[in-house]
Order: sequence, then structure tokens, then C-alpha cells
Amino acid sequence: MKQPYRLHLYIPLIITIIIMVLSAVLTIIYIQDTSINKSKKDTPENFKHYLNVTVDNEAASLQEYIAFIQSRDDVAQRFQELDKNELNNSVKDIYKRLNENVNLTHMYFIKPDGTVLLRVHDYEKDSDFVERETFKKAQTLQSVYYGLEFGMKKNYTLRVVQPWYVDGKLIGYLELGKEIDKTLDELSEYLKTHIYLAVNKELYKNVPEFVTNNMQQKTQTAHYYIAYQTFNIPEQLASIIENKKNIAEIFFEGHHYFISKSILSDVSGKELGYFIFLSDISLEHNIMYKSVEILAIILLLVSSVLIIGGYIVIRNKEKSINTLTSELDAQKEELSHFNIKLQKLYDLQKNITILTDGKRLLLANQAMFDFFWFDDLEDFLKHYNCICDRFINNDDFFHLGKVPEGKHW
Repeated sequence: MKQPYRLHLYIPLIITIIIMVLSAVLTIIYIQDTSINKSKKDTPENFKHYLNVTVDNEAASLQEYIAFIQSRDDVAQRFQELDKNELNNSVKDIYKRLNENVNLTHMYFIKPDGTVLLRVHDYEKDSDFVERETFKKAQTLQSVYYGLEFGMKKNYTLRVVQPWYVDGKLIGYLELGKEIDKTLDELSEYLKTHIYLAVNKELYKNVPEFVTNNMQQKTQTAHYYIAYQTFNIPEQLASIIENKKNIAEIFFEGHHYFISKSILSDVSGKELGYFIFLSDISLEHNIMYKSVEILAIILLLVSSVLIIGGYIVIRNKEKSINTLTSELDAQKEELSHFNIKLQKLYDLQKNITILTDGKRLLLANQAMFDFFWFDDLEDFLKHYNCICDRFINNDDFFHLGKVPEGKHW
């Protein structure tokens, strides 16, 4: 049975609409997913920017505290006398208040030659020589200098060192320090990302035993300790830290995370390990898939309308075509009957009657076939196209006049 004409148009229409809908949905998923990942790829740069701003602001505050301490004559007197005990008695209440109120964790009084007179935060330890970059820069430049670096206990600390002059004479250096754990906590919350510090194990080769024991209790990879974290540590984190790959996506505790990392360095520029950023993108993906689901439903409804509308239009067109085809078939049938009747009329003629276009015989009566010994027109055309040449091209043949080429006669 011959298929309806509408199937030849309707099936391609459906396929085209399906392809368009799928392409639209997949394109939107790709664009939104790329946008989400791009925003998370910017996390290391955003973190670096906000960390630098925070460090500058914190350093400015610590310089004000240094100025306050250096303005105390009693403290200056005890420092010049190198009286560790009395100096500690003069400043321990100041340190306690700063520790409780602004999270100050370090306070050093350092002699001009770089040896420690007093650690207010660790009274028993003194007389060691300070090798940190912040102190060396302050000593060389004879001006305030600050930056992030690890100390003896390997805590990542903001240190501000300022020379102390009394009556134009250098009496030593005052250093205030603030471990940045709470700063990282605040940045983690502000940037909505979990932060980890992966510190190279080489940094812990020559440290006190208690520091080594403390680090042994922390999560570690082949070459790094996780010295700081704001969230649980995924199993996949180890391979990401050890590999050179800077970004990855993982699933952890039922959530979808985007991982990025950047170099962890101190004020001297020495690379110490990595900052690792774990950003939860589950919410963004849920919103994306929900919006895509809504869009897909809308497109499905629109597509259904288009398909149904297209079906109706094609069906109506098919009906019109079928009507015209039926009319043409009827006219063709009528013409066929007319030709048969005309042929019978010709066949009744005793004279030879033909119809030609000058090149091929189109119609002839039975008298012509009987005269030339042919069964019918088909039999004649097997041997000749026409008998026209004799009438048109032979001037010796008697005729009433030339017949224009291409005309039936």
C-alpha cells in the first residue's frame, strides 16, 4: 500500500524538532556548566586578592599596637636594661589582652644583633638567633617590614617587625605575629569554599620533636602534610595534591565539589606547598538541572504544538493534493476515453490519416497500418519514427505547402 504523502514530510519534521530541542538543552547545560566551573577556577585568584588585602589591613593594625608598646617608657627602659623578667611583667598584660581581643599569637623583643631577649608567648625560650626573612628585611632596611611566613613551630603567621629607636639609638626590634588560621576561616566563609594548607614535608626536617609528633597526627600524603583544614579531607585530595593537575571535580559525602589549588609561599617567595580549595557546586548544578528540566518541559510543549500544528497543515495540504490528483486522474481518464473514441473514428476512415510533430508519428488510423503492413502504432515505431521526411524534405513530392517545423499536422 502506498504510504500517505504526509509521512514523507511529518517524520523529517519530528526528527528536526527533536534534534533542535536536544541541541538547545545540551548547549544550555554546556554553557551553564562552563560558567560554574569558570567561577570556581577564579577562586585561587580571588583568595590571593582578599588574603593580600587582609594581610595589609592586619599589618596596619599590628603596627598601631607596636607604636603603642614602643610609646611606653617603662617597657623601653626594661628593654634597654635587657631585664627579661621585668620586661615580661611590663608587657604580659598587654599581650594577654591582644591575644584575647585580636588573636595576637606572637610577641618578640629582639636585640640589635638578632638574638631573642624575650618571647612573651613562650617565656622559657630565648637567646636563639632569628633567621626569618621578615626580621632580616627589617634589619637591613631599618624600617617596618611584614609578611606571611612559617616560624620554628611551622605555623603560617603574619609577622610585623619594626626597629625600636630611643634618642636616635637602636635598642632592638619589636615583632608581633598573628597566626592566620582564623583569617583563613573567615576567608573560607566569605568565598564559600573550604581551604586546606598542604605543606611540603621537607620543611619539617629540622624542627623540634614536639612539632614533628604533632604533624605526624595530621593527614599526610607522600610528600605533604595537611597543616590546616576547614573541612573533612576527601580521599581524592591526596592524588590531586601530588599531581600537577590544578583543577578537578569530585563527589564527596553526597556533594559535588570543584577542586582548585595554588602555590603556598612565604614572604621570601619560597614555595612551601599548596593552598587547596574545595568548592561545593552541588547547589549550582541542582539549580542548573532544575532550570534545564523546566526549559525541556517548555520546549516539549512548544514542540508538541509545532508537531500537531505541522501535522494538521501537512494533512490539509495532503487532502488538497489528493483532491487535485483525483481531478487530474479523472481528466486523464476522460482524455484516455476520448483518445480511444478518436482512434476508433480515425480507424473508420478509409483514407490514411496520421498526426505527427514532424519528427515522430503520434497517431495513425488503421488504414495507414493496413497499407504499410503494420499491426499498430507500436509496431510501426519499432521500424520508423515517422513518414514525415517524404512530405517535408522532398520537394518533388506533391503537397499543398511546407509544414512549419515543430507543428503538428
